[in-house]
Amino acid sequence: MTPAARRLARLAALLLLEGVWITPRISGGAAPTKRAPTEAQRYRAAAAELLRADPETARRTGKELRTLPEREPTGTERMAAILTRHLEAKEKKLNVEGIHVRGPRAAAEDGPVRGALGRTLEAIVRRDVVLERMGVTSKRSVEPRPRPGQKSSDLEGFLRWQGIKDWKTVAESFNRDAMVYEIVLPEGATLLRLFGGDSRPTGRYLFCCLEAPESAPPRLLDSAGRFGAWTDASGLALPPANIAEHLALVRLPPGTKATFGVVADNFADVVGERKLGGNAQILLTGVTDFPYDQYRLRGTGESVSDIVAGFDGGEVLRFRH
Repeated sequence: MTPAARRLARLAALLLLEGVWITPRISGGAAPTKRAPTEAQRYRAAAAELLRADPETARRTGKELRTLPEREPTGTERMAAILTRHLEAKEKKLNVEGIHVRGPRAAAEDGPVRGALGRTLEAIVRRDVVLERMGVTSKRSVEPRPRPGQKSSDLEGFLRWQGIKDWKTVAESFNRDAMVYEIVLPEGATLLRLFGGDSRPTGRYLFCCLEAPESAPPRLLDSAGRFGAWTDASGLALPPANIAEHLALVRLPPGTKATFGVVADNFADVVGERKLGGNAQILLTGVTDFPYDQYRLRGTGESVSDIVAGFDGGEVLRFRH
């Protein structure tokens, strides 16, 4: 077997372990399957979570959302329009990643507000899909927003209790509009980490997941040529010192504990614009020195064993073992 074939076989084995490529059971009958939530159900749950501090508006919004067709595409723009209408009707104030919604009419007239609401809804749905992909069956909620009368959030207190010295910075790396969870990976997982410059292949921040080539979006299939796997690396809000020259596939053992949530917009440039978050974020608060495979950025050429990553703005980068 050639080195390239061995690398492709190893990559395929990782994808099989992650449940990306599913093989049928030969004996013992069909495995019980849990029906995945519909898109409408996912977005209803995301809206309720976003409005968790305002039960009245959450109830009114949920009532309207339940009238939407269950099996038709929901669309974040439509969902965001419903949310803004209910917020402005009650003259509510909602802080979504630094954008304030005030009624009446302010939300409907401000395009960035509706866009921020839509992005937050998408991020919550994306987080829940990743949680299912990792096989997490139990989780404990950790509120990232300060409760009424509190100066700090439950998340900040949890991180301090974990012994994290830069707990405030770490807490701010999570989108506070999306719930954060303390999770245990029952079967382990192969997660990903982009690094380069001042960052290292092992560290406390990881993201998920490897995907089979057949599931890649059209922009990757059209521009990337042949590849063995892909990942969505958009919405990671990487720090400026991380030049993302390398991709590490980090193998976590069963029973690994982590803090899980949504990446916040972060690292403002000279004009105050922050890098976009929205991806799912896995924070390791204990041991981080786990085994990994390293892939390096390739500028030209292609190989069937490469991993391609899609970034914000449509950028596609190719990494090779």
